[in-house]
Amino acid sequence: GAARSLRESGVPARAQRAIIDQAAAVAILQGWLDQRRNTAPTR
Repeated sequence: GAARSLRESGVPARAQRAIIDQAAAVAILQGWLDQRRNTAPTR
């Protein structure tokens, strides 16, 4: 997975955590935006 390829590419653990947290935040935000768009009334 992504975490493994980061580790193998020599990225420090602290940087890996930041990258993974950022990716997770983006995924959550994207899902929230999609959900919001789907439930919005279409006019």
